[in-house]
Amino acid sequence: MLANELISEMWLRRTPSLPAEFKTAWRAKVADMGPNKGGLPNGDGNYQVTGRQADVTITWQSPGAAAQSKLTTRVVLP
Repeated sequence: MLANELISEMWLRRTPSLPAEFKTAWRAKVADMGPNKGGLPNGDGNYQVTGRQADVTITWQSPGAAAQSKLTTRVVLP
């Protein structure tokens, strides 16, 4: 859902380049483990824009886990 939120915003704005304040708020949400916030333990989110596409990466590490988990997805806008 966290990646989908970012990608939906790109589709709504019709560009993969989002304002810095949106990116900052989204990254804070990825890391927010507060009640009903939906963040991930040790969560971090980022994305790289190349032309009309963006690669979205979310990483997290659950307590007690030996390794970090990672989700990467790509969006290509027409």
